[in-house]
Order: sequence, then structure tokens, then C-alpha cells
Amino acid sequence: MAPRRPNDDQTEKGNLSCTKFKNLIVDVGGVLLQPNLDLNYGTAVSPHQFKRMLHIKTWFRYQTGELSSDEVFAQLSKRMGCCSPQDLREFCRKAREALVPIPEIVQIIDRLDLKLFCMTNIPAEEFEAIQQAFPSIFCRFHKIFTSSAAGMRKPNLNFFKHVLTESGIEPSETIFLDDDLANVTAAESVGITSILVPSPRDSAALAQTVNRIISTLRTTEEQLLVAREYLLATKGVYRSLALTHEGLRIPVHFDYFIIAELLGDERFLPIESPPQRGTINFFPTSERSKQKGYSENQSAFTHINYPDDVDTTSIGLSSLYKLSKVQMSLIHSVLDRIEKELVSEDGLFQVYFDPQRPRIDSVCIINILYLFHLAGRGGSVTRPSEEFILNLLQHRGYRRGTIYYNSPEVFLVQLARYNNLKAWIGNEAVTTAFAVAAIEAYQRAFGEPLQD
Repeated sequence: MAPRRPNDDQTEKGNLSCTKFKNLIVDVGGVLLQPNLDLNYGTAVSPHQFKRMLHIKTWFRYQTGELSSDEVFAQLSKRMGCCSPQDLREFCRKAREALVPIPEIVQIIDRLDLKLFCMTNIPAEEFEAIQQAFPSIFCRFHKIFTSSAAGMRKPNLNFFKHVLTESGIEPSETIFLDDDLANVTAAESVGITSILVPSPRDSAALAQTVNRIISTLRTTEEQLLVAREYLLATKGVYRSLALTHEGLRIPVHFDYFIIAELLGDERFLPIESPPQRGTINFFPTSERSKQKGYSENQSAFTHINYPDDVDTTSIGLSSLYKLSKVQMSLIHSVLDRIEKELVSEDGLFQVYFDPQRPRIDSVCIINILYLFHLAGRGGSVTRPSEEFILNLLQHRGYRRGTIYYNSPEVFLVQLARYNNLKAWIGNEAVTTAFAVAAIEAYQRAFGEPLQD
């Protein structure tokens, strides 16, 4: 059954429903309302001084209701020694009056089919004034939790636990939006999926955040569908580049065979069918540029004479066969030629359909083995190459890559593909070697040192 396509009206204009999440907790300042603390509001307090004031314990005590406005401004005036309590109060008032809604976040919240909660660090006096100024913002919430009412502030973990308990909601079913990394980290620690909201003045980052909110709400099926359609829309735009020994970067079509096979979608195939001879070249040539999927200008590469290779041929024919685009009889004819012409003295399969260019590459061998077994032709002709690959795996001979593939992960990925067909894994030695390989690949990906 084809994956369900999200309704365009639902994803673009209507509500965004979600099966995993039921609740959304949002901050106010920097998320729903945009403050501007960089302006000089005509008082004796500079923006820099005011921002410093917001990060000291005296202000925190004001946010949790321990100090009144008279007390906090008096203490801060004395501590800062550069302005009067009235100056501080006036700066707060003008900064509050300069608040404006952040439309990108407000609009996305309106589209979410989630129960909304507000959780904000704010003094009681400030909150009362803001709530009166923006009734259309605060009427959206099922419940509002302020630091002044709770006697706690973010990132205090007890504040998050208090909100969860009083709301009767589960952290695993909740998303949290905040513009402070410490608050986001605290929310994550109690099991709430959290998203850091960037400055609204960074429009590109804000757009990415909106997309992340939408992505978080999508089911796996919907996310896969979006990814599939993105790949299809950019087909031919983002093409892998191979670096030749002459220093030229040439577009190749190897990747789209793999994508088409994995997705089971013929629309990704770079060619509709192989040439009559059955063999395929790693590089899109002028011959194949006339077929569907090729628009690159090949004139710059006419002096490069690469013969067709068994690697791309094996990947291409197997992908085309699985998508019913080629007959098995053609595959057998190609395998006959490989068996007759392209086996080394060691019994290993070679890379090029040109006996004058003897090359051995372990990744290419894996892909040739795949095609032989797909055609039901495993046996004496494939055994030397199979033993060669197994020995490389067990002795970790793949770690430096190959002559055509710099990354050792390519060896492992293609070997996993082959194993899905032939089911090597089951042999204890092979299973252990594969496990070691997977651990090393993980360590490389995360920059950790390899362990012997």
C-alpha cells in the first residue's frame, strides 16, 4: 500500500494533528512576544545595564515573588549605583510596552492540535500588565504557570515537575518551546521533548525552528513521505561527484540506483533501461545523457575514456531487475562475460569490462557477488571472492577504504546489502567481525578513538 499523502490544506493552513504528542508548553518572552532590550528608552538605564540586571539573584527573587517591585528596584539601584529606582521602573515599563508578538511562532501554535500551556519566569506585576496588553495571546492557554505564582523559576527542575503534576500531563507526550538553553536542557532532563527558539531577528533560524516543530509532530510515515518527495524534487540537482586522477569532478549516477532500490520507486532510476550490451558506466556518458534523467553537459569530459565497470553494472542491473525494468536473461549474459573475461589469477572479480585494465576493489567485488547470487549463480566461480571479502571483514582490512571508495563505511553498507540477500550472518565468526565493524563505524562517526 502506498504511504498516505498528507492533505495540503492540513499541512499548510489547517491544524497539524499528532498521535505522539498531546501537549505544548511555551515560554512568553522571546517565544511568543519579542522583547527589544537593545533600545535606549530615554532613561538613565542603558540596555547593557538592564540586561545585566536580569541575570542576578535579586531579579530572580523578584520573579519568584520573594521581593516586591519597590524592594527589587531599590536593591538593584543600590547595587548598580548608576540609576534611581524610578529609572529602573521606567525602563521596565517602556520595554514592556515595546513588546510585539512573534507572528511565526504564534501562527504555528494556532495550527497545532495540542493542549497549550504557558510556563514563564516573570514577576507578578509584569505578568499582569502583559496579560492585559495581549489578551488574544493568553486566551489560547489551558493553564498558565508563572514563576511568581509557583515560587520557583526555570530552570529549576521542581518547577517543571510542578507544571507536569498540576496539568496532569505526561512528559513523553509534551513539547516545550523556550529561548533559553538552560531551560531547554532542564526540560529534556525530565523527559520533555524540547525545542530551542532562536532570536526572532534571525529570520532564517526562526524559519528552521518552525520547520522543526512541524517535523517533530509528523508521524514516521509522514516524515518518510516528505523525505521521498524532497529527493524526487531534487533529482538531478544534487548528484554525487567523483574526483578523477586528473582532478576533475564528474557527476555520477551510482547513488540514484541505490535510492530507487531502497525506496522501491522507479521514478528515481537514472536510466529507464540498460544499454543493449547490458553493461553500465560509472559516469553518465553522452550516450546515456540522451536517456531520461540526464541533463549534464558532458563536453568537458570527452577526453576521459572510462570503460563500463562491473560495480555500477551490478548495482544498476540488480536495481532495474527488482523494479521489473530488465530481464534476467540479460543479467545472465553479463555474468557470462564477467565469468569468462574478468576473473583474476587469484579467482577474484575485476572492476572494468576491459581485460587491459586489471583492477581489484573489495566494494566492487561485493556488488558483483550480489548480482551472481541474485541470478542464483553462486558456486565455484564466486567462492574465491567470497573468501576474500570474509577475510577482509574478519581481519578489518576494510578500515582504510579501497582504491575507489575512501570511506570504510561503504564497504560495510554494501556488505550489509549483500548479507540481506545471501544471509552470511549466522556464522559466529562473521557475526563477531560485523559487530566489531559496526562499533568502529559508530566511533568514527562520533569522533571517538578506535579501540583495539
